[in-house]
Amino acid sequence: MNRPLALTSALVCTLALLAPAPARAEGALAQASALYDAGRFDEALRVLLRARPRAESRAERARIDLQLGIVHAVLGQEERARAAFIEALRGDPRAALDERVHKASVVELFGRTRAALRGQVQVGGRRGVLVVIDGREVGRTPLGRSLPIGPHRIEVRAGDGQVLFRQDVVLAPDGRERVWVSEALVVGVAPPPRSGAEPAAPRRIWTWVALGATALEAGACVGLYLWARSGYNEYQTTGDPLRFDELAGTVPKRYQAAQALLGVTLATAAASVVLFFVEGRPRAAERQVSARGLRFSF
Repeated sequence: MNRPLALTSALVCTLALLAPAPARAEGALAQASALYDAGRFDEALRVLLRARPRAESRAERARIDLQLGIVHAVLGQEERARAAFIEALRGDPRAALDERVHKASVVELFGRTRAALRGQVQVGGRRGVLVVIDGREVGRTPLGRSLPIGPHRIEVRAGDGQVLFRQDVVLAPDGRERVWVSEALVVGVAPPPRSGAEPAAPRRIWTWVALGATALEAGACVGLYLWARSGYNEYQTTGDPLRFDELAGTVPKRYQAAQALLGVTLATAAASVVLFFVEGRPRAAERQVSARGLRFSF
């Protein structure tokens, strides 16, 4: 290949790499929508397929998957449409199609796909209280229920109907939401915890103290060993008889000190491991039901 042709090829490749890709979520969706409205479904499909790997967030990918499902459905590719709808609902369980905009067959396929998907809700904490989901009594804590995907309202009530806890959850396909009802909650609406929230993790204070001591002891042990090694090297090379005799007595003691400190370091490290498991166990008060029966390990 001659020099001008090589330079031309390199320039073309560089421009191709620097050219803005139309596959950003907003641009790709707008382009695919225009192609869809024009009846150019195959081209719209190619644009969306190129854009999906470049989606920068879960929400963007869900919007692209929803549009992919619509295009697949219009093209008569029902299985691919259903798979794309499932991925869209996995990223955004609130996703929906407007029947005034889309074909009835597409909306119907999306509805059937959505209706077949379910998630799990588990409610624990205060034992034996009534659980109401979307206004319907479903049992008493602790319990678990399989529900359709999407938003649901979970209420926990006392025997007199008093609301102890209320939380809104959004279930994704095969997702799981855990609702924990604490004794400390006041009557009324509690702020929703993070998805899958558990009781607070134990504080391993003494574990960290032991780990810090282990690190300090390990550093001191290395320092002692290097000091002993330096003395041994000097012992082998010194020509001063007095210094030779002095090192003959001190170098073994340095090594012994380093070995003793190594044993202490290993013992402290072992204690750190033991403390990690000991401090990680729930407290006795949290492992049993209190006098009023308000605590329950779930």
